[in-house]
Amino acid sequence: QALNNSGQLIGTGLDAIGLLTPMVTDANGQNAHSLNSLVSLTRSDGMEDGIEDVLAINDSGQLLVHSRFNATYLLTPVPEASTGMLMLLGLSGLGLARRSKR
Repeated sequence: QALNNSGQLIGTGLDAIGLLTPMVTDANGQNAHSLNSLVSLTRSDGMEDGIEDVLAINDSGQLLVHSRFNATYLLTPVPEASTGMLMLLGLSGLGLARRSKR
């Protein structure tokens, strides 16, 4: 198990059908998720792979994982489209507010 500065925790837990699986939580340890339900891995030869073990997490939320076919991957989280859209709307609002003060 490991913990980053956002409170995300990695480790092994039980999935929806009771099998041990690598897990990660949201910030502050909320809502555990099976990594295999979040990530789809495909090898260079086109074969499906899966996460066997989660090894480390850094403060950016990147995960170092080991796969069933003995490969190591660095997984980088990508914000949801809705998060990006909200940020764009916020920045646009700031721009408009600044423009109207002139």
